[in-house]
Amino acid sequence: AATPVTTATFTTATITTTSCSSTAPTTTIAAPTTAPTTLDDWSTAEHKRLEAALRAFPAHALSAPERWDAIAAAVGGRSAAECVAHCRNVARAIRQQPKQLGVNQLG
Repeated sequence: AATPVTTATFTTATITTTSCSSTAPTTTIAAPTTAPTTLDDWSTAEHKRLEAALRAFPAHALSAPERWDAIAAAVGGRSAAECVAHCRNVARAIRQQPKQLGVNQLG
């Protein structure tokens, strides 16, 4: 079965993010191409490193503190708490975006 994808548009460049928890779906969001972004003052490069780290260190592989420490080390220049907060802020921003109609939903 396909995993549902949520799309939220902030600007022009599209970034695919892996969910912060093992049960949430993968999401696609758009983010500014210039650094820093308006969401937590994270640059696009930092956000991409966070995405890669979330994929590299899945929730089932490590305890939560170990996982977020490893993610922070992979991101570089950000603490584990900042990485968690950024994931939560991205998830919140996605939830606040209006639902967009998919091709299958168009009459």
